[in-house]
Amino acid sequence: MLISLIFVFMLGAQATHMSHKPKEMGSSFVKFPCNNTKPSSGFWTSLGEKLSPNASIITPQDSSFSGASQQWNRAQPTYTPLGVVKLATAKDTSILVEVARAFSYCIVPRSSGHSYGALSVLDGRIVADMSLMNQVTFESKTGIATAGPGTSLETFVNFAAKYNFYTTWGACPKVTLGGYLQGGGEGNAQRLLGVGLDAVIAIEVVTANGTLLTASDSSNQDLFWALRGGGGPGGNFGVVTMYTLQTHINPPPALHFSLTFTGNEVVEAGLRMFDPSPESFGAGFILGANNTATLGGWWIGDVDEGSAFLKNISTNLHPQVSITNGSVFDASFSDFGFWEYMMPKAYYAGGHSIQLPRVPTREEFSSIVKGWQACPQTTNAAVQGPSYAMFSLSGGKVNTKSRQTTAYPHRTSVGNFEMGAMLLDKSLVDSIDSCYHDLYYQVVNPIFAEPNGTFGVYANMIDFSLADPLQNYYMENLDRLSSIKAKADPDGYFSFPQGLSQTTTP
Repeated sequence: MLISLIFVFMLGAQATHMSHKPKEMGSSFVKFPCNNTKPSSGFWTSLGEKLSPNASIITPQDSSFSGASQQWNRAQPTYTPLGVVKLATAKDTSILVEVARAFSYCIVPRSSGHSYGALSVLDGRIVADMSLMNQVTFESKTGIATAGPGTSLETFVNFAAKYNFYTTWGACPKVTLGGYLQGGGEGNAQRLLGVGLDAVIAIEVVTANGTLLTASDSSNQDLFWALRGGGGPGGNFGVVTMYTLQTHINPPPALHFSLTFTGNEVVEAGLRMFDPSPESFGAGFILGANNTATLGGWWIGDVDEGSAFLKNISTNLHPQVSITNGSVFDASFSDFGFWEYMMPKAYYAGGHSIQLPRVPTREEFSSIVKGWQACPQTTNAAVQGPSYAMFSLSGGKVNTKSRQTTAYPHRTSVGNFEMGAMLLDKSLVDSIDSCYHDLYYQVVNPIFAEPNGTFGVYANMIDFSLADPLQNYYMENLDRLSSIKAKADPDGYFSFPQGLSQTTTP
């Protein structure tokens, strides 16, 4: 059960350190002067007349507004948007941007509302809700699929299982492709296939002036580069309305595994995960309560080879073992636990992550394990919610591309470390938040930061405690992203906390 409930909100989710309220990046940045006044009933009526029949508008006066504007993370301040517009087509999206902008109203795109930083529900903005744009198509001869931004991973995997294709996807069933692919798209198959965005061959997007464009290798190439890894959890360059992906047909068999270690074996087992391994091996090492840890993930390919590999990694150790032989779809469904459905009621605390430029030494690994074990932990996940710390494995196909191939820069990392707690008990927030913060900045960060102080952070795991978040998320790609932002959105219409901005117009 541990491996399922943790992986549900680990891969592909958006996390943030909760003691820091999100803030804009600085007054010197170009930022559109958003109109925060209440729109008139005439504005909403006029907008509604232009939208397609399946679109809908929900205002604060409507009884359904509270649910429609609900954010995932209850630890964040409560935000009240000007309204929520459920869009049904790409044309709807273009119309909303054009009409809203004409009245100086700013919008914020929301695919699933899965941002733990509540970046998809902001004060004084109109929410462009993309949840109705969840259609998926597949062409069996070419392996090309299309999917709307509101397509949840659960929906996408079920569709993929029906038509027998696969690509890299995460383990959070209600996370949608809209933000997941723009940030990178990490998942258990990434060592074999690359991150999720590596499968994207075209992106349909509405830009800041309401224009609907297609970005690909042959058109709007700069925007295509930027949207793959630089789109950010809040939509830096526009509102994505469709992805086209080159998938892999007829996936090989897979093993879904969970090996739980205790006591003195925890550190040894964790270090073994980083030993040179086939690309078929995708795993995370999750620290649990009472000095336990679980190595869990997938083996994609020859199951006999996978079984032998897992047996070898456990040599002279004594894990509690659970291995299921099936498909990548079976492995995904095993990870789609019920905890995701409780997230709107939860308080997320202590969320921090860092890319690992190298394998930690035994002493370093041990210090992180001991530091996390010294922090407050939840002991009954069903009542209190789960707390976790996790080392995940990267490399393989992810690292065969250069760091500048797309805007996603984390292509020399051996893995990622992250921690947090999805709490049902609000009284635990402050103590866990404080301890995890100290562990991150006093122990973890000094180990993995470069000598000059730089370090990488996966953009989909937003962290409001970072002093220089844009540098952490985008690293050497930041300058090019800023240049593209200045051309694509010179007025800074699409702005949000920790979003890309620019100091000069082109």
